[in-house]
Amino acid sequence: MATLTLTKDKLRSALLGRPFRYYPALASTNDEALAWLQDGAEEGSLVISDHQTSGRGRQGRGWYTPPASALTLSIILRCSVDAAQQSTMLAAVAVYELLDELGISEIGIKWPNDVQIGPYKVCGILPEALWDGEEFSGVALGIGLNVRADFVQTPLAKTAISLETASQFSYDRCDLLRRLLAITDCWRPHLGSATLFRAWRARLNSLGRPVKIGELSGIASAVDESGALWLDLPEGRQERILAGTLQEWRGSE
Repeated sequence: MATLTLTKDKLRSALLGRPFRYYPALASTNDEALAWLQDGAEEGSLVISDHQTSGRGRQGRGWYTPPASALTLSIILRCSVDAAQQSTMLAAVAVYELLDELGISEIGIKWPNDVQIGPYKVCGILPEALWDGEEFSGVALGIGLNVRADFVQTPLAKTAISLETASQFSYDRCDLLRRLLAITDCWRPHLGSATLFRAWRARLNSLGRPVKIGELSGIASAVDESGALWLDLPEGRQERILAGTLQEWRGSE
């Protein structure tokens, strides 16, 4: 039977000396991680909460997690500004590889920052940088992985899924966290490298497909090492897109 409750003792055993802060309930793990980063937190330090009440998704969207339903965490990265551009790639590749280890099928990374099982979102990622004037301090890399949330009869029923729904298996979140961080630690030295970029690009599930981003529709033809998407438009020109919500496009609009 999977353990439902996270506690400091269980986390301390799973994290093997990694600095961490655990909160049964917290507005946002990223907010706490940014404050800790400013106070001198070590590289790789972790903030984790069992219940996040005011988490943020990309473009200001909310990311609410009911108690005992998800892994909501922020990893502190002390890296260069250039390397920080690949922090989303780091988290996405690590979550992808975790799901692959668990035997989950139909995994993909939806540009720019969602991990999916089939067409459903199972994980969201939000990196937030800390600046002190013109000096860059590092990144709070937020990860929200749906473990046992039930999206049936919710507005997210057609777009989101949890790990346990997809696998029909129960997971201990401490074990999932330990495995996820082990993979992340293997990839952290490659942050800002062509190696990480290639691993991320190979797992994207929209390249070569018709997509729509805002008012633009075309073929998602390529990505660059900063994470930007290149869109081939019908009139023959290309558009470089840094951020946006990607949707499938069937050419009928």
